[in-house]
Amino acid sequence: MTVTVRLGFWQLDRAHQKEALQAQFERMRSAPSVELRGADPHAERYQRVSVSGEFDHRYEILLDNQLNEGVAGYHVLTPLRIAAGGKLVMVNRG
Repeated sequence: MTVTVRLGFWQLDRAHQKEALQAQFERMRSAPSVELRGADPHAERYQRVSVSGEFDHRYEILLDNQLNEGVAGYHVLTPLRIAAGGKLVMVNRG
């Protein structure tokens, strides 16, 4: 009985964690984007960014069997060389 009660409280705690995560995602989704200037360890999770640079198609990755509104397809991941500094970031191009 004790184990069952503890598991119930654990599930409630996980539900609260997921609700908080979803709220943070929605808040960041509606926030304006910021200019990406490299890896920032203090950046908020799910923060929208803008960046300019040049795609390096030699290292493009295709992820097969990705669902979009119930239809199977690909996700195209392409490294982008940032114009300021030359660092690379991986961009999911959909």
